[in-house]
Amino acid sequence: MGTKFADDSPTIGKVSVIETEGGIDITAEEIVTTGTIKRVWAVIKPIGYCPEESAKESGELPEVELTDPDSDGKYEGSYREQVSCFKIQVYATDDEGNTSLPKETKIYQEEGSDIYEPDDTRSQANVIVISHPTPQPHNFHHASDEDWVKFYGIKGQYYIITASTLEADAMPVIELYFEDDAAPTAIEDTITDNAVSLDFECEKDGDYYVKLYNGTEGEATGYGLKVDNAGAGDLPVLITGVTEDQVSLTGIDGARITTDCGASAYSVWGRYDLYQRPCENLTMTANADGYHTHTDRFTVNPGEQFIGKDIWMYPSNVSTTTTTIDPNATTTTTSVCPSGLLYGDYSKETELLRYFRDNVLSQTPEGQEIIRLYYEWTPAIVKAMEKDDAFKLEMNEMINEILLLFFVK
Repeated sequence: MGTKFADDSPTIGKVSVIETEGGIDITAEEIVTTGTIKRVWAVIKPIGYCPEESAKESGELPEVELTDPDSDGKYEGSYREQVSCFKIQVYATDDEGNTSLPKETKIYQEEGSDIYEPDDTRSQANVIVISHPTPQPHNFHHASDEDWVKFYGIKGQYYIITASTLEADAMPVIELYFEDDAAPTAIEDTITDNAVSLDFECEKDGDYYVKLYNGTEGEATGYGLKVDNAGAGDLPVLITGVTEDQVSLTGIDGARITTDCGASAYSVWGRYDLYQRPCENLTMTANADGYHTHTDRFTVNPGEQFIGKDIWMYPSNVSTTTTTIDPNATTTTTSVCPSGLLYGDYSKETELLRYFRDNVLSQTPEGQEIIRLYYEWTPAIVKAMEKDDAFKLEMNEMINEILLLFFVK
């Protein structure tokens, strides 16, 4: 279960942010939908991201409800805290449950360091989204400034790292490093058409770090940074969603998400963006330290704009029984729940129970505690069901009673 994206989802034409003395005012307009807009909201995300470990739980991100009391098509809201180095993502949902692609804007600093600082060392490298349509805005705010970013590379893929739209005093030198290597894999500083590009074919799966520094001095040192996968094509499809702990319902940062069709991404602040060329029956895999592997199977069709795929991962200390892949389903999961054992992982009964968990229980502290206790006891319950047919029958009868409650008017 997760956010529902569809071809007839709402679209957001324009988002603007005004900084005020007490915070920021957010406006979304030119929202187009085939239905009726039910909700518009903004998520405020820090831009700088310096993970200390490959996977960790993230804090809750602030959300701001945007409303249109005048029915003039402008949805407005305010966030009354000081913000700097943040980006704003606005979403809209219609009465059919379809959710828009996020419309993003950033709060830029007018002077001094760029919004991604501090990013002066490998350990401070920010994640850069491969094949994102918009370059990251950077500058060299002092003579010895270095800018570091990271991405996950896949063997056999051809990547292009580009520093473009160079200001007058920007002469970037690009160095590429693989994981903990002390020496760079490649270096490039040749400026062509006001850009420096480093192209390379990835020889090994793993973490790749890009270091940039200025080959000269001056004040006008701004540039835009992109990393593209040459195989993604001109119009890759955005696959996006949350990465969350299945038990605690908290976000997972630093998850490595890959597909067997050449795309890759990291999760940041409990979410991920992955740009994928059209591909039939691809397999998407998510790995994070301390978690079981999550696998999802689906098709990316030509002409699609985006696909919503939430990633729910079980902690590695949660025992599992069997893992199944249903070619007619979109998701591959590990059967650790009683309903999956009784009805099947992809049955209507199991999906209904998951819907109740994700959309009802998870919305309150009391419900979240029920979910936590459920997953704490689930391995023992499943093991008992596998060994004791009478207990399995009792569980079947109890779950059937629960399912009946959903249909009582």
